[in-house]
Amino acid sequence: MTNLKLILLEGKVFYDPSTHSVYINDKIESQLTLAIPASLCLLSLLQHKGEVVSHADLLAFAWESRGMMVSPNTLYQNMSILRKALVSLGLSDEMIKTVPKRGFVIPSAFPVEFIYEHDEHLPTSTVDIINTDETEEIKAAPLTQSVDGSPYLRWGALAAGCLIVFYTAYFLTNLVGENIIPQYIAPDFNKIENIDDCQVYRNHSLRSDAFFTQFLTDQKAVCVKEKWWYLTNYPPSPQVSLLRCSHALNAKRTDKTSLCTSDFFTETGQ
Repeated sequence: MTNLKLILLEGKVFYDPSTHSVYINDKIESQLTLAIPASLCLLSLLQHKGEVVSHADLLAFAWESRGMMVSPNTLYQNMSILRKALVSLGLSDEMIKTVPKRGFVIPSAFPVEFIYEHDEHLPTSTVDIINTDETEEIKAAPLTQSVDGSPYLRWGALAAGCLIVFYTAYFLTNLVGENIIPQYIAPDFNKIENIDDCQVYRNHSLRSDAFFTQFLTDQKAVCVKEKWWYLTNYPPSPQVSLLRCSHALNAKRTDKTSLCTSDFFTETGQ
């Protein structure tokens, strides 16, 4: 089965679910990275175009599937951010309609084209953006059919499958050697600066290094026993996660297991 690579919106804006980004065709500098929940809401609505996707279904797909429980207000905030991002790229403000007390819908008449890995229409301007070796197959977002818990069983099975794939890749990397299987995590982070003896990395995004260094300053971060720090943020969200590890995430296999602690920071604090 071919993998979904891009979704073309209204014939002019590309949505890349694998990187949670949207950009105007042939204008990569216009790229906007969406917050993951907003991106997942967009994906669900696109894959059920012409159907009303309920609040419960969106909450389950964008948050609960990732182990988070949020209020409906969070859903509305993310939908508002999503709409503003799409309109800023020139898409119609009628693309996503609110259905009072039910959910949201993308009208069936709205122009949407799904582009797959071997599709001849795949634009050449996206060659440097898409990594066909690392992009996972994106399947349709399931809609909840009942309250008997079966959707959660499906998500549990999916999560278990992802863990099996990850640990299999980790085992093979250490068993066979990194000359055959490339390191998985390191390419996603850029080194920015040291804090005392701690090495600090940031995820690859549209944020500048200054955003992350200012965040550390505001949090009065202090280097302790975990010497490797990994900061993650996906604009336009202000939320930042900080992973502190006893060893580098891409380090070769050692006798000691790399132990990590994680913190999640919002606008109101940790």
